[in-house]
Amino acid sequence: MYRMCITIVFMIALAVSQSAIAQEVKFSDDNLKIAVSAALGVKNPTVSDMEKLISLVAINKNISDLSGLEHAINLEGLELDLNKISDISPLARMTKLRKLWMCDNLIKDISPMAGMRSLERTQLENNALSDISAVAKLTKLKELELDHNNITDISPVSNLKNLEILELENNDISDISPIENLDKIYLLNIRDNNIKDFSPAASLQSLRFLWIGANNYAGAVQQIHAQRPQIDVR
Repeated sequence: MYRMCITIVFMIALAVSQSAIAQEVKFSDDNLKIAVSAALGVKNPTVSDMEKLISLVAINKNISDLSGLEHAINLEGLELDLNKISDISPLARMTKLRKLWMCDNLIKDISPMAGMRSLERTQLENNALSDISAVAKLTKLKELELDHNNITDISPVSNLKNLEILELENNDISDISPIENLDKIYLLNIRDNNIKDFSPAASLQSLRFLWIGANNYAGAVQQIHAQRPQIDVR
């Protein structure tokens, strides 16, 4: 009798699970549904369909709500530039993402990115970011582009030892000491901030391109060239 009960419970659980997988996903944003449907070649995607989605490109599609995308747990590449997105919480479970581009949106909070431990490249220019603490444990990052935001504190990048490209143009940064041990960086863009001390940048062993315009950089170009003549300073 006990074994029969266990079997019945298992069969019910399996049926419920299969039903959930076959359930049609509800999208709050029609533009997102159109983009996902086109990528999958399916008119009304189910949860099972969403789990097959590996890459999604939906640039300038007037998307404002990502609800429904949370089921795409196997996504590796996501490009959503030039939309009207402010809430990225549906992306929180996307632990397989390797590339995330969301430039020119309305994003203030990137805390849902904290678990994206596979992420290698992300571009988040032209948003409304001030707190970037979510990137602190994304140690596989090779490219981090945060131009044109409201960032003052870049200490969360200090442990990103694999960074090769770091772009921070047009923020409100004055202290770049957190980058001083990121020796894989070859391109650093820190134009249009409030930086006076560029020595942490000059010490980076792999650095080849350093963009420092529109800072308090009187004499800095000559000083850096004296130390590291191979660096292209602009």
